[in-house]
Amino acid sequence: MDSGAPARRQPSVVSPPVLLIDSEDTFSSAELIRDVVAPRFTDARTVHVSGAGHWPHVEQPAAVTKIVDNFLTSLARQPQRPLPNPRPKG
Repeated sequence: MDSGAPARRQPSVVSPPVLLIDSEDTFSSAELIRDVVAPRFTDARTVHVSGAGHWPHVEQPAAVTKIVDNFLTSLARQPQRPLPNPRPKG
């Protein structure tokens, strides 16, 4: 199991949907993505790319393009959520 930075145990401040792409990478494994990374986000979607290692966007660019396109299309079909105001009023 990963014993990296302590912040990895905290929930992310990122609240919009997040796309996580895993592959057959032995360093950043599908299990690591599923068990350590995804739980940090309130809306994480994980998709697997077959036939790719550590660089799926280079090794399987058509598959990654299709995954990203499907993700963005699904977001465009959802009702818009207001963005949080990064600056407090006052």
